[in-house]
Amino acid sequence: MCNKHSSVKVPLCKPRQYSKLKYAKVDRCIAPLVAMLNLNGIQTVGCCCGHNEYKPSIMIKKGKKVFDLFSGEVVLRKRRYYKTDKQGYYYIPEVVDGFRRNKKRT
Repeated sequence: MCNKHSSVKVPLCKPRQYSKLKYAKVDRCIAPLVAMLNLNGIQTVGCCCGHNEYKPSIMIKKGKKVFDLFSGEVVLRKRRYYKTDKQGYYYIPEVVDGFRRNKKRT
């Protein structure tokens, strides 16, 4: 896992002929995986390593469906896949039930 504020730029998708490559900032520890997916034509629309608070997630868009690569859970929202907890960590409610990994459920 990486530091909460440690991110790098990765290419988004294979560029069309004559178009510029676009980049997005992602967590440093999952950047190679996200870059590999995007450069091989698999469109990622969001990702977070979890920062040792939540499970990692990479949101993949295939056709009209968006799902988490690790859990396989389909997310029905068309945008804003991630929510933020009180400490500023991102998570996907459908994937982690909104509970922090190292905290007890109340």
